Amino acid sequence: MTNDVITLDRITKRYADFTLDLTMHVPKDTITALIGVNGSGKTTTFRIILGLAKPDTGTAHCSAPTSPGCRTPSSAMSAPSSRIRPSTPCSPGTTSYGR
Repeated sequence: MTNDVITLDRITKRYADFTLDLTMHVPKDTITALIGVNGSGKTTTFRIILGLAKPDTGTAHCSAPTSPGCRTPSSAMSAPSSRIRPSTPCSPGTTSYGR
């Protein structure tokens, strides 16, 4: 068993003009930043972690199901890809809205 709360293993997500190719591990009890130029895949990475986008290849796993927005691998891959439902909590006392 690993000590990672987020694991993205050989993720590939292809768009017409962009391909994300990523392997990433976020260890428990760490602060991690995702930094890059516009169009480098930051938003796509977060959409995959949150289950809002399905990778073309690879696996995404979040092992902290008590974290708001973090979904189990099975529910993440079956989540709607075009919007966040208004009832989805982001943090205690808040609600997230998306398109």
